[in-house]
Amino acid sequence: MARYKGKIIGLAAMLICTVILIVVAATLKKNKSDDADNRVSSGTVSSDNKSYTAYDFAMGTSLSMTVYGDMKGSGSEKAEEECKKAFNLIKELDEEVISWRSSESVVSKLNCDGKMKFSDGNEVLLDVLLISSTLCKDSGGALDITIRPLADAWGIEEFDDKPEEFTIPSEEELLDAKEKTGYDKIIVNMADLTSGRLENASLVVELGGTTVDLGAVGKGFALDYVYNELIDVNDIVLSVGGSILVYGSGNKSKDFKIGIRDPEGGMNDMIGTLTLPSDCGKVCISTSGSYEKYIDKEGVRYHHIINPATMRPADSGLVSVTVVCNKDSLYPEYSGLISDGLSTACFILGREGSEELLKNYKAEAVFIDTEGNITTTDGLRDIFKNE
Repeated sequence: MARYKGKIIGLAAMLICTVILIVVAATLKKNKSDDADNRVSSGTVSSDNKSYTAYDFAMGTSLSMTVYGDMKGSGSEKAEEECKKAFNLIKELDEEVISWRSSESVVSKLNCDGKMKFSDGNEVLLDVLLISSTLCKDSGGALDITIRPLADAWGIEEFDDKPEEFTIPSEEELLDAKEKTGYDKIIVNMADLTSGRLENASLVVELGGTTVDLGAVGKGFALDYVYNELIDVNDIVLSVGGSILVYGSGNKSKDFKIGIRDPEGGMNDMIGTLTLPSDCGKVCISTSGSYEKYIDKEGVRYHHIINPATMRPADSGLVSVTVVCNKDSLYPEYSGLISDGLSTACFILGREGSEELLKNYKAEAVFIDTEGNITTTDGLRDIFKNE
């Protein structure tokens, strides 16, 4: 027995070490997971202690939020919590309601079934559909929330190969895709008016063989959603990709300066700035451009903004459109959604073709054409400055 004693002790030591390694590995894994869950907490306080900025990722794009105020003491902790709440709201809205890519979202279920009764629990999507459909109609179909089959036919958004490998879809493929589109095929009917009281009725939406893609309005609506659910702070700037919410109560000592990206430059290159007063209230700014997602092949740029009428990437002579909607705009409670949808519609319609649409929605815009010329509507001439 004595001759096995050393081996037994050795085996016991090995087992103890193995257990320790497993515990350490599990702890490291948990800490790594915790770090991922708390990644928003890596936000920073400005050098003058007057703002806090945090970053995250959702809806296939980058998020950023700056909270203004006194960041000394508990100020930064409150700002951090507001940023976390805002980012979580955006993720929930995307994954549970408006993303056609999420199989569990309300819009995916609508696309799958082809119809849906809207009552308690899915009114958010109904609001988006009704306002978006109105904007589709008012833009003459330049904005079309059923554009997905045509976008898929081109495949520009998902293409990640060499440009020379990109294949332009045939006319037959495009016509086949177009048959599956058309915002005007969406029908909304009143249902269940059994009690005779309008407030007890529900609405049924039927897609008429189309599918809904809210990519052209979703990021803007996320701004409205956060604003309606969360404005517990004095002043903020929230960015969801190319859509920005500015809320100014007047407590911020300086004006807000919002940069407009240079279409020919990098992510941080600005061609101009919009200056908003510190008491501007709710202002939403959205930009659409041919520089966002594109493929250059044989001297031609194929970008992701598809004109429903031509079935091809829009060719209106523009490379960028920025739309501004404030508290005086039509449907101010949906100014994020409207600014986002209008930026796409105006990009397709062109500068002159957008004038009446912008006027009807009491919105303003900055246009940048293929020659680098910058044009603004009257309401922005005093607040836009070219860099």
